[in-house]
Amino acid sequence: RERYRRLLAEHLSRAGRSSPIPRNSDPPDGVLDVGQVILAYWHFAQQYYCKNGRPTGETDNIRVALKPLRRLYGSTSAKDFGPDALELVRESMIASGLSRGGINARVSRIKRMFRWAAKKKLIPPETFHGLLAVEGLRRGRSKAKETAPVTTVPEGHIQAVLPHVLPAVAAMIQVQELSGMRPQDVRNLRTGDLDMSGDVWVYTPWTHKTEHHGLIRRVALGPKAQALLRPYLKP
Repeated sequence: RERYRRLLAEHLSRAGRSSPIPRNSDPPDGVLDVGQVILAYWHFAQQYYCKNGRPTGETDNIRVALKPLRRLYGSTSAKDFGPDALELVRESMIASGLSRGGINARVSRIKRMFRWAAKKKLIPPETFHGLLAVEGLRRGRSKAKETAPVTTVPEGHIQAVLPHVLPAVAAMIQVQELSGMRPQDVRNLRTGDLDMSGDVWVYTPWTHKTEHHGLIRRVALGPKAQALLRPYLKP
């Protein structure tokens, strides 16, 4: 089934290529295949991408990124996985309708796995270095779908939602709009995390998205946000 899927992907991506895509060979005894490298990396990722005792969203991102790689090359030799093979995996992502940005992010995660495998001496270093030749897709220069820029939610949409949610949720929505903080920051807000000594309160989240970079996050809360929060704060 894997060979059939790969043959189909090769056929669909053949247009525009001057030479056929080389096929990876089955690994000899004692040589890891791509599926075994994926499994080893998955065990590592579940422990590494963990925060406060729980897996982060990056584990799900890795899982979906590696899925087409496993489907097309799971039982082939990991050390022979080259740039052409990675491009074929990327072509399968394009064919599935993923956006250019999403594809670039998933391909980067595949490269990261091979970098880890090279560091752990599961594959030769040159295998990973060869994959670096595959550059990211550029806007307007690929068949991948482009997405519209992410913009702010229209004010009318916010006001239309507020009457239909619980008061605490309505307050969270409005505080997030006023402060520009992430949903997880609003959800994690505790009275003890607020410095209320000045006219402008300062909220220091006890956990946040970029804390693994050693950064401290502080959010300024003005009078409007303070009025929304007061009914929910502890003495």
